[in-house]
Amino acid sequence: MSQKYSNSPALVLRIGNSRQRRYCFTALSLPLLMASLALWNAGYPWLALLATPPGLCWLARRSREPLQGRALCWNAGRWSLRDAAGEQSLDTVRGFWVGRIVCLRWRYPGQRCYRELLLFGDSATAAELRQLRRRLRLEG
Repeated sequence: MSQKYSNSPALVLRIGNSRQRRYCFTALSLPLLMASLALWNAGYPWLALLATPPGLCWLARRSREPLQGRALCWNAGRWSLRDAAGEQSLDTVRGFWVGRIVCLRWRYPGQRCYRELLLFGDSATAAELRQLRRRLRLEG
């Protein structure tokens, strides 16, 4: 829970579908296919045939936004994740950004493992992403 700057304006960032995310993970499939081809040429065709489909499936799953349709909220010093079922509070939201890609790490109260979220530049409006970066910068 963050009480620092708790009188700042509230943030509601609606997470949408991102074409940039799909393009990025689709581009990552090219090195995977090249590595499989190198295995095939090195005399390990069965290893190439066994490793390629799971790798492509993993990339396909990661290319979809897992939190699409939810909203990341910050209000009065507290972070939460809102969806149609309700609102869940979040602990220790940390983040950094490179260009227009924002990476967030949090965990649900009572859990030990952290979750991560990659927000590409087209997964929310520019104003919402700017407000999120400002909030993360204030919280340090």
